[in-house]
Amino acid sequence: MSGLMGGLNRVFEWIMRLSVINILWILFNLPICYLLFSILFATDQSSMFLFLLTIAVLAPFIFFPATTAMFGVVRKWVMGDLDVPLLKSYWLFYKENYLRSLTGE
Repeated sequence: MSGLMGGLNRVFEWIMRLSVINILWILFNLPICYLLFSILFATDQSSMFLFLLTIAVLAPFIFFPATTAMFGVVRKWVMGDLDVPLLKSYWLFYKENYLRSLTGE
C-alpha cells in the first residue's frame, strides 16, 4: 500500500503494537496496580503506609523486569524486526533480564 492509506496503515499498526505491549505490561504489574487501587480505599494512614511499603518491596521484583521487557520488545520493533511474536519475545526478555533489572545494571 502506498499513499494516504499506506501511511494510515503504518500509523494504526504502531498504535496497535504499543497498545498491546502496554496491556502486557499492565498484566505483569497487576499486583502493583491492585495495591495502588487499594490505596484509594485505605481507611487510615497506617494501612496506606502498609500498601506503599508493599509496593516498594514488590517494585524491584515485578515493575522493573516488566519495564525492561517492554523496552526490549519495542527496541526490536524500532530496529526493524516488526514480525516478532509479541508474547513469546516479551516473556523471553522478562526471563533474560530479570536478574539484571533487579540489580539495576
